Amino acid sequence: MPLPSEPLLVGLIVSHAADPVWLLAVATAGNTLGTTINWAIGHGIARFRDRPWFPATPERYEAACRSFARYGLWSLLLAWLP
Repeated sequence: MPLPSEPLLVGLIVSHAADPVWLLAVATAGNTLGTTINWAIGHGIARFRDRPWFPATPERYEAACRSFARYGLWSLLLAWLP
């Protein structure tokens, strides 16, 4: 189950487990890497939509495309919520 990293980061900083600057640097690098991987997956996923293992039905995929076309970037405003 994906969980946010911020509570762990705060716990490590409060417990003085390591230098806070290093903790923030590693957390920033990890979040940036995760975001980059998610972007790459999302950018190239459309070419696989006709495969049987694709996680969305054609109807759900088209509905998501219509929503994004209608609301654009605003539709991503709360995308980080679980």
